[in-house]
Amino acid sequence: MQFIEVDTGRWRLELGGGIGLELIMLFSRSVAFWRVGGELVAEVAVGES
Repeated sequence: MQFIEVDTGRWRLELGGGIGLELIMLFSRSVAFWRVGGELVAEVAVGES
């Protein structure tokens, strides 16, 4: 498992085997995407600020 800061407000959690979670924190809300094989495959709403 590896946690990487991609950009300001954008992080990636690599779980191994090409699967991960990408978290993007915006001014109005935060959103996460499941990653499989380097592709964003599903959006997951994680909250509003």
